[in-house]
Amino acid sequence: MTGGILALPVDILLVVVSYIPVESVLCLLQTCRGFHALGSTDYVWHTIGTDSLPLDIPPDLDCRRLSGQTLHRAWVKGLRLERNWSTEAYNPRQLSQIKNSDEYIVIQTQFLSSDWLVTLARAPSISSLCLSIWNVTFPGREYRYAYMEIPHASKFSAATRKGGTEAVVAVVLDAYTRTTNVNVYSVCLDKDQDPFILATFHQAGRIASLSDGTPGELRVRDNIVMISVAHFGDVFSPPTYTFLAFNVDTQTHLTLRAKLPEHFTHVQFRLFPHHLVIAGLKLHERLALQTYDFTAAKAALARPRYLASENDADHDLLGPCLAEDTTDEVPSDSDFSLSDGFIRNGMPAITALVFHATAVSALTRHGTASVFSFPAEVNSHCPAGMGAMPIHVFRTPTSAASDIVCLGRTGYRCVWLERRWDTDIFTLMKASFPSRDSKTAFVERLLPPTFTLPFLASSIQSMSFEESTGRISLGLHTGQLYLLDL
Repeated sequence: MTGGILALPVDILLVVVSYIPVESVLCLLQTCRGFHALGSTDYVWHTIGTDSLPLDIPPDLDCRRLSGQTLHRAWVKGLRLERNWSTEAYNPRQLSQIKNSDEYIVIQTQFLSSDWLVTLARAPSISSLCLSIWNVTFPGREYRYAYMEIPHASKFSAATRKGGTEAVVAVVLDAYTRTTNVNVYSVCLDKDQDPFILATFHQAGRIASLSDGTPGELRVRDNIVMISVAHFGDVFSPPTYTFLAFNVDTQTHLTLRAKLPEHFTHVQFRLFPHHLVIAGLKLHERLALQTYDFTAAKAALARPRYLASENDADHDLLGPCLAEDTTDEVPSDSDFSLSDGFIRNGMPAITALVFHATAVSALTRHGTASVFSFPAEVNSHCPAGMGAMPIHVFRTPTSAASDIVCLGRTGYRCVWLERRWDTDIFTLMKASFPSRDSKTAFVERLLPPTFTLPFLASSIQSMSFEESTGRISLGLHTGQLYLLDL
């Protein structure tokens, strides 16, 4: 039978293979040498879409530039994690403590990839902070790659560029004043560098605004740094927002103003190569996402500073609002988190996780959590005026609230620290949110009750999540730093 199938022309076999699930492709490779040779070609793996499962490949990289062997390994690794993730809590493969000699409180962590971790830690004297980049390629053999002290820093955002060989780190300074200042640094990433020699941070630019405002979210994507600034007119009016953008290569600044709806609060944003997505609560009752054309602004930022028009900052370079997605009503006490998102069919695709119970309301009733996928598909059976419905809804326990939420880049997986206000018990939780066709989300404890952590979960100060590999960093207020490999 196998010989008869293999007698078909290769182009027909390739078409047939492109229609079967990736799990079946992997099984097919093990049947005989002929199918193994056929399924090992680059063409087969380039035809398999990578949107269905988070894979350990660089974001925004065209998969057709990777070899079939690389994609094969990524799929095997991703499916193994998916099988483990979608089961009951199990012991982690490894829990390792990063040897951090500083007794600093780790206030923020962020994975650049599965190989690099960035941390910001505060010393007992609040004005002194330490920014570090760690090489975490091999569990148990992590080491500090770069280090720098930054006074008066409050938060950072980082991203890789140039094929993962350089990191750009933006740090907010003087966040407790009425002036927003952001220092931008770059550092070369070389996994072969001597671990006993620290790499050097180089200042790549600075964003300084003399206008009154409160700094909001900070994001870095490739060579673009952007921060939102909230401007408060009076105590009775909602704030207005501007977005300060900076190009690391050209040193060009822009101030962008979006035409946001009235009473638009809790603003977050996501930056894409050609789009800017701004999210917030509309009239305190609906979650709304607006997608703007970022092309003109990006072109203006690409012009060298000495060639940029002096009036660029006063022009509406953000472009029109291309799409607006609004959810059904959500309770006014809701907290939401957004995934970093990715491009699907030419438009940004983002997942939002909304916890409807805060610390106050959680004491008296069960909470719920809703998962929304954008661009949203409004059900044709819904009444007119009703927004997008959630793709998943799950209950949270009475008196429970989400303390720290880490939603993966694609929004497929999530981890969070759950706090029970009646018992003051903290529990690490995990969830997976399958596609629209699946019926339920999978929500479970991250670790089994029989697994004992070498610290109290209540001491977790910061957390970050690398979705494609299941790695979790845990920064403690005692200064310790742990990596959890699932």
